[in-house]
Amino acid sequence: MKNWRLYLLLILSISACKTQEINLTSFAVDQKWEKKIYRLAPSSTVAPITKKHKVLLFSLHTGFEHWVIPHADVVIQTLAHKTGAYSVSHIQGYKNVSSR
Repeated sequence: MKNWRLYLLLILSISACKTQEINLTSFAVDQKWEKKIYRLAPSSTVAPITKKHKVLLFSLHTGFEHWVIPHADVVIQTLAHKTGAYSVSHIQGYKNVSSR
């Protein structure tokens, strides 16, 4: 259970979203919002980067498509770009998955 901090952060994030979801108003991802996120995102990591990691960002919608999913995708990709801590491979749905 080395990654207990990561699991705790994930649980806390989900809990925070659940408690605030009633007050959220949907909005589209646009250039103005992306620029704001880019400006607010940190440009370095707290812990030193020993090697660049690879992150697979997989999105699949099988019914209800929550409006915040594109926002989360932008945030993850922005953090990767600004910090250089990881690279992102983004796949949407099974059609784009290959066996290589």
